Amino acid sequence: DVTCLNGVGERVNVTRDATTGGVDFSEVAPASSAAALPITCTFTNREQVPKLRIQKDLESVEGATTDDITVTYRITATNDGTLAGTTGRLVDTPAFAPGLTLRSAAIATSLEGLRSAREQNRAATYVLTQGTNVAPGESATWFIRMTVARDKAAAGYSESALECVSSNGRMTPKRGLYNSVAGPYDHDGAANNEACAPARPRTIRIEKAGTQPVGTANEDG
Repeated sequence: DVTCLNGVGERVNVTRDATTGGVDFSEVAPASSAAALPITCTFTNREQVPKLRIQKDLESVEGATTDDITVTYRITATNDGTLAGTTGRLVDTPAFAPGLTLRSAAIATSLEGLRSAREQNRAATYVLTQGTNVAPGESATWFIRMTVARDKAAAGYSESALECVSSNGRMTPKRGLYNSVAGPYDHDGAANNEACAPARPRTIRIEKAGTQPVGTANEDG
């Protein structure tokens, strides 16, 4: 909105073009005095953005104890406000432990869609959306699936770093399969924008021992 007053505080008749934002002074009456001559206009702008809650969750992990890992994360943007609007640019950033090398990533709006989604090469960040409109009370969801290779010879590799670690309610980057998402209109903080999965190998030896029956068998066989 715009309000215009003359030099003595009287409101003057101006119109505004809603498309261009320009102000038309052609209908303003001549100034009644030199003091009334200056015109001052005040513009009032209202923020038209949704109240978004962006959350990241671990959807699934396959092969977490092997050298070939597939990890899938779910990202949900929920409009907790009363105004519809865009999510803005949502960016996903992996920060895996040393030795867990990202090979590729695929992005889709459903788990089924990941099957045919384009495989993207290794990158520092991945754009989930440049902006998706979300109505009040509604949500939009994305899935990102990453293939990861374990390299035990990599610098800094250690089994302790393959576990997820949290401190003061936040996950720690460069531990396990840490991943985060960020967007411009997230209203509830970054703590729920993170997800992690452990990727520590488990070397297990299974042995079975038995006894040769001697004498009378037990009643229960």
